[in-house]
Amino acid sequence: MDGEEVSLQIQDTPCVSLQDDAEGLYCQEQINRSIYWADGYVLVFSITDISSYRTIQPLYQHIRRIHPSGNIPVILVRTGVHSCE
Repeated sequence: MDGEEVSLQIQDTPCVSLQDDAEGLYCQEQINRSIYWADGYVLVFSITDISSYRTIQPLYQHIRRIHPSGNIPVILVRTGVHSCE
């Protein structure tokens, strides 16, 4: 990046379990640990699975609660088959 070599560590956290209730958002402990140490995030959802899309917003809000400065990059990636018919 910018002429310098950069090392990336990817932490895959499949099957994120999120619950929204009166007391706020609860994430699995592994997800919370990943959110605290990460320097950036890639949130992936499938256009063929609406539940994966619905998970993105609360997960993004949870990330912003942990990193309120907003200086952490978040990339949203859409996957799946898309046909323009």
